[in-house]
Amino acid sequence: MNLEGAFGIVFTALLWGITDPLLKKFGTGFDKKSEQSTKPENSRFVERVCREILFLLTNWKYVLTFCSNQMGSVTFLWTLARCQMSVAIPLTNSLKFVTTFVTGQFLGEKKLNRKSFFGICLILTGVCLQVYSKEQ
Repeated sequence: MNLEGAFGIVFTALLWGITDPLLKKFGTGFDKKSEQSTKPENSRFVERVCREILFLLTNWKYVLTFCSNQMGSVTFLWTLARCQMSVAIPLTNSLKFVTTFVTGQFLGEKKLNRKSFFGICLILTGVCLQVYSKEQ
């Protein structure tokens, strides 16, 4: 694996891993109470979806985080042009999962327990083994 590919994998994993919990955090706040109305069910659903989209598009924190997440997709495509897919895809997704978990810890989502720590160690071991096997 070349240095550009390794940088792309790590950068993409960081972008996706950090922005996923932030999208969850900044996307909350929309009033989800169903209104009693004489409108048909389909009409209420479409109206609710339109209001929710408008809420998200006017939330600057959500929009900025969403754009950063999409930049992760661009860097992922850039990385795929410089690495083998059999290396880039599993490594990026594994490191994204670890980054998402760590970011969630900082946001207070879930406490680290033994099972989570063991799982992260297994993921990182798998990443190391995959990199090692491709270098041989």
